[in-house]
Amino acid sequence: MVVEGQRDAKNAALILSIRTLVDSKLAVISIGDRPPWNSIGVPPSLVFCYIS
Repeated sequence: MVVEGQRDAKNAALILSIRTLVDSKLAVISIGDRPPWNSIGVPPSLVFCYIS
């Protein structure tokens, strides 16, 4: 149980950090013509997988 709880906490922290990163990049690059995930080197499928 302890291991599962730690894993869940790490996953939650990872998702939160990715969301924060994506949100900040979206805010910065929303004016431009390039998708934000290209600038951080993460494929859109991976980003959307973590967010959804």
